[in-house]
Amino acid sequence: MKPSAQTTKSVKLIGLILLLLALGAAGWFGIWGRSKTTNSRVNSHPTFTNLSPREIIGKVNTVQPFDRAETAESYVGTTVDWKLSLFANDRLITETTKMLVTFSDGDGPSLVTVVVPTDGNDYIRSAAKGETFRVQGVIQYINPDASSIRLANALLENLSHPSTAKKIAAPAN
Repeated sequence: MKPSAQTTKSVKLIGLILLLLALGAAGWFGIWGRSKTTNSRVNSHPTFTNLSPREIIGKVNTVQPFDRAETAESYVGTTVDWKLSLFANDRLITETTKMLVTFSDGDGPSLVTVVVPTDGNDYIRSAAKGETFRVQGVIQYINPDASSIRLANALLENLSHPSTAKKIAAPAN
């Protein structure tokens, strides 16, 4: 005996309702629950940290590889105030009005990058590798594979030349 079209529609509707209830109750197999956890971790970052770049990269690299991106994101939005050595200052290839300034924490391969405008920042362009800077900013991105941290809203102050030190504000990128 062949079921009627109305019975087939009813069975499909009931199956769909049961599927939606199961997905809602189980949190779509943990995906919804995991995103809530991720968001709460990202939003619960510390507002300031005394950890050095090397220590932050070290903490990110100590977790399992699958969890590194989430751990790195937990530092995004954290304010930092570091004394770092100038590593390099290069004009961006894709945009001639900005330059990438790279610092090292001196204790390892950890690098901190900041993008600043080229106009009005001749002082940073002429700074020598190894000069000490006070670098204040907000962590924008961490790449644990490259041992690098990118800052936004940065303020740079050359401490190697206190008589001529000037603060260079880097715009949010």
